Amino acid sequence: MKSFLLVMFFLGLTFGFYKTLSYVKEKPCQEPITTIVQTGPLKEGLKTDHLAEILHLSIDKPRSITPEAAEKLLLKHPLIKKVAVSLLNPQTLYIDYTLRSPLFTLIDYENRAVDEEGKVFPIRPYLTPKNLPELSLGESDLYPLALELLDLLGTEVERIDLSRAKDPSLGKREVVVVLSKGHTLRLTPRNYHEELERYDALELEEGVVIDLRVPKLAYITSD
Repeated sequence: MKSFLLVMFFLGLTFGFYKTLSYVKEKPCQEPITTIVQTGPLKEGLKTDHLAEILHLSIDKPRSITPEAAEKLLLKHPLIKKVAVSLLNPQTLYIDYTLRSPLFTLIDYENRAVDEEGKVFPIRPYLTPKNLPELSLGESDLYPLALELLDLLGTEVERIDLSRAKDPSLGKREVVVVLSKGHTLRLTPRNYHEELERYDALELEEGVVIDLRVPKLAYITSD
């Protein structure tokens, strides 16, 4: 009888331990968050006060929040690309996050930039204005073309206009690229590799437009 009671006692302890462990894992942090510590590739990419605002945290009305719930809220922010949240202690939230990096400003939309993944997000008040190339996209499926042109021409690109890249009229169909050296290129959406090779072979003054859409030719006019 004593052995039976002893076995039951240890079983009860074991069950209670695992029950408590499960509760600790699932139970949300009950202590209010008083401190946010942030890190990432950019030093204070977003102000800590702004992170607190996203998470609905304030000094006046402190509240608790789980790391999982915090991550979900932060990932809704248009500028945050990825985030990992943990607790340094029951009252301190540790946020490690990466912001999206703008490649172009969008001509057709006010205060909007786009990153390498094609995600559109506001510039101000989150980012310091930069000398980014401008992009008129037209249709979203043309974005890979803009990326390739930027890769081929690099920092010389001031503007890429793809708004007429799918024009039904062959004479109006074009890709326009404005370069910092004062050259405006008129290219086709399909043969731009060969057209850029022709352009590289030319010796040109500043302030000219070079139409390379006709094979083996280059029509040069004043800007």
